[in-house]
Amino acid sequence: MKQRIARTLRHCGSAAAAARLHASAATRGTQCKVDIDPTAAVSPAIRLAIEGPGRIAIRVGPRSIIEAGVLLQLGPGAQLDIGPDVTIRRGCVLNVTGHLTFVGTNLLSWGSVVHCAAAVTFEQMAGTGEMITVVDGSHYRRSPDDHWYHNGATAPVVIGYNAWLSSKSTVGKGVRVGAAATVAANSLVNDDVPDECLAMGVPAQIVRRHINRLRAKGVGEG
Repeated sequence: MKQRIARTLRHCGSAAAAARLHASAATRGTQCKVDIDPTAAVSPAIRLAIEGPGRIAIRVGPRSIIEAGVLLQLGPGAQLDIGPDVTIRRGCVLNVTGHLTFVGTNLLSWGSVVHCAAAVTFEQMAGTGEMITVVDGSHYRRSPDDHWYHNGATAPVVIGYNAWLSSKSTVGKGVRVGAAATVAANSLVNDDVPDECLAMGVPAQIVRRHINRLRAKGVGEG
């Protein structure tokens, strides 16, 4: 009985969230396609900022969770594709005008921000600590008086299979963080991180390789 009640509450909350998405999109003249799995739990207390007109698409897979207080800022053409067993915790910001994908079994921890202007992918089991930033774009000036905000460049970002971004780290445009790699806390990553490597610093450098084999032998990454 308790499980049935819990399922009903999850479904009602997700249905309310979907209704809010549709209503908010409609006020902006935006077509909104929402597909939330019945076993997912999307809080009706998510925050919404939808720019329009245009089209947006949102898919939330089985058993995934989007907690209250998450901000979905969605521009025309935004695609948010959340696979199974993904958790987006309270205080996160998803600023999407491109294609943001969480393949599955991902964790985006409290207060984290993802700016997706073109394409950002969290591969299977990739996750984060608190207050990380992932951004696939940058701004620039053509001259001293040229406003930086009006000039942008993008390049896809991939956070690889079972990779970990430690708290308050930042990953910039065009970067691939390799499979089973770790980015240390407070680091700024502007270049690719190879598989099973530890990157640390500002800008981040590779400070240790084969970290998972070392850990298996009882040697830490720190």
